[in-house]
Amino acid sequence: MWYKKCNLEILHVGLKIKLVLHQHRHFHPSGDITPSKEDMFITNKVYEASKVMDISLVDHIIVGGGSGDYYSMKGKGLFTSQMLSDSVMQKARKYEVKNDVAEITEKLETGIKDLYDSDKYKAYLDTMSRFYHYSPNNCLLIAMQKSDATYVAGYTTWQRSFERQVMRDQKGIKIISPAPYMVIKERDKLDPVTKQPIIGKDGMTEKEVYESTRAAFKVATVFDISQTEGKDLPEIATELKNSVESYEDFMVAIESVSPVPVEFLDIQSSAKGYYDNMEKKIVIMEGMSNAQTIKTTIHEVSHAKLHDKDTDIKKADDRRTKEIEAESIAYTVCQHYGIDTSDYSFGYVADWSSGKELDEFKKSLGTIRTTACDIISGIDSKVETLRQEREALRALPQGKAEEVVPTKSHHRGR
Repeated sequence: MWYKKCNLEILHVGLKIKLVLHQHRHFHPSGDITPSKEDMFITNKVYEASKVMDISLVDHIIVGGGSGDYYSMKGKGLFTSQMLSDSVMQKARKYEVKNDVAEITEKLETGIKDLYDSDKYKAYLDTMSRFYHYSPNNCLLIAMQKSDATYVAGYTTWQRSFERQVMRDQKGIKIISPAPYMVIKERDKLDPVTKQPIIGKDGMTEKEVYESTRAAFKVATVFDISQTEGKDLPEIATELKNSVESYEDFMVAIESVSPVPVEFLDIQSSAKGYYDNMEKKIVIMEGMSNAQTIKTTIHEVSHAKLHDKDTDIKKADDRRTKEIEAESIAYTVCQHYGIDTSDYSFGYVADWSSGKELDEFKKSLGTIRTTACDIISGIDSKVETLRQEREALRALPQGKAEEVVPTKSHHRGR
């Protein structure tokens, strides 16, 4: 990127000395004078900057190292006042987005690995270890009675282990709990050396009694964390609180790339949003911050695009992989637009990963990058449409302009 920096520094000097026009040259030591994607991208950037400074960029010449051959962008018809055609601009933009997305996903992987070594994550694991690991059958029972349950424990466990109290009038979740009991049984007494039955003086085999555990089960009652109150549990995914510039436009653009409708409701659970696979819609918790609403919406849009039960081509992927894909895409898209969601996304992906090796993340990296680029492209296109609509609106006579209703988002974030 030194070449881009040099060109921009030349423009800076040119502005000081009131430069009228300039020509750029650079060498390809390989001798291949064909412009690379980066050559075209940088030229576009310099051309745009020159226009702002009212300086004419005459040509960009690439010289082959040692061969004396050269490539004139102007001579090849690429360099005119209209060189930044829509197709060239789109290619340059895609190149920029692709590089940006690759850098962001690398940053995401590094951030998650750093989190694994932090005191915050160790405290989180210590608390999570106190929760009982329920059998698959009990997990099914819990899901059937309270589908949004996250952390589940018994009444006294909430009090003693987590300093939380079950709230009044809460309906418990019924599960099957082990209830073993002891019975007294009799057996032959064996010689400790020969392991043969010991014969008594009366000629009969001696007997001994022992305790035996019999397996049994009973119905037990547990409660989800949403049914309790008290001391907060440690979190590694912290809710985002910051506002976002041009939030309204951003939400309109995100909703435009969603394959299903987006609704904003007061969700009666700890979930911040969800994709309804049956009704084909996305539901987002209303009243969240700008950043949290945007991130959550992109997360659920990613689920709708990749994990719909009717269109998902990777049906073998487990829940871990799907959640990691959706959150990684949300982080990448937000980061691209300068919205930092690391406080939430790093912890979320770490919590869903099966280990520090981040196998699910690495396996899905191609999907994450491709989908993020696709969403960014859709958002950019919609934002540009909104800009053009506003410019056209400003050009209308005042009376006519008042009759036009601009596009609005029906979100309920704050």
